[in-house]
Amino acid sequence: MNMKAMTVLFVLLAMTVHAVTIESGDTLTGAIVSPGASNQYDFAAVAGDTVQIRMADTNAAAFSDQVELRGPNGALIASTFSSDHAEITATLTNSGTFTIICKEFSTATGSYFVSMLRLTGYPLSANDPDIGAISSGETLTGTINMPGDLDAVTFAAVAGDTVQIRM
Repeated sequence: MNMKAMTVLFVLLAMTVHAVTIESGDTLTGAIVSPGASNQYDFAAVAGDTVQIRMADTNAAAFSDQVELRGPNGALIASTFSSDHAEITATLTNSGTFTIICKEFSTATGSYFVSMLRLTGYPLSANDPDIGAISSGETLTGTINMPGDLDAVTFAAVAGDTVQIRM
């Protein structure tokens, strides 16, 4: 039997950090520390939920945000990128644990913020103090605390109601 020596070179081209749980209303910080790396954020949802996800870098000149939404089976639901902020709004067709993947579109590194809101009547995170319910005639004050922050206000209405919202 002829045996030859062989050298194997292993190069890690991309690294994914273990998933972090994100709650509706949260704005979390993350960083892409090496070209091709990505970070994952998981959340639970049910079929029919509509979610809004936003990724915004902390230095727009050096970073192109890319965000993906994947279903419980890993299938791609939506993907987008932007040099300013990347945003996905999607109505989910199944139930389970969904994954948000944040990465940089090219080869840059840097830090970013990622936010997620479930827009279909679920309680919002207590981690963001300027969100919640509003009544007719009430004025609320909120603050966009960092790039990518999403603030949501909920109200009750019935079919046929006309609403006026000012910001």
